[in-house]
Amino acid sequence: MNVENIINLGEDQMAAMFVMSIPGGIPTGGDDEAVTLRMQESFPMPDDGGGEYEIVYQGLKITKPNMTDATDKHFEVVVRLDQQWKVYDELKTWKDAVYNPVLGTKLPHENTQTTVVVQALDGAKSVVKTFTFNYCWLQKIKVMDFSHTEETPTTLTLTFIYGYME
Repeated sequence: MNVENIINLGEDQMAAMFVMSIPGGIPTGGDDEAVTLRMQESFPMPDDGGGEYEIVYQGLKITKPNMTDATDKHFEVVVRLDQQWKVYDELKTWKDAVYNPVLGTKLPHENTQTTVVVQALDGAKSVVKTFTFNYCWLQKIKVMDFSHTEETPTTLTLTFIYGYME
């Protein structure tokens, strides 16, 4: 192994080169671009995995894969909050359409779901890989703790449920 072998591997995917979008928009209306442009730092990709089962016999244990999807169907996004709270209000309207805990109501799934797309970009900002999260619902909104000593913008943590990832 030498330096030339390492250089010949090609370019590495840089973690900062990605974009998130909501191509179908926020189901209940609102500025989906403001949400994606206010996204903070990172998009933690959910795992993609299958289930397992164990066989125990005479003190031996063997773990084998089974035929179930064991993927956690949640992902979180952190976004900066605008001073007029427009982003929050629009997202809260969506979340309350998915389920409103005050009224105990929800709109039909087809009226509250959307698609979220995460795309990896190369050095020229061309798309090299796309991950599509289908049937996404906004499940939770958490406002960052208020603090007299904090020097950064207030953020929202958004928790989404999704049906499947392509």
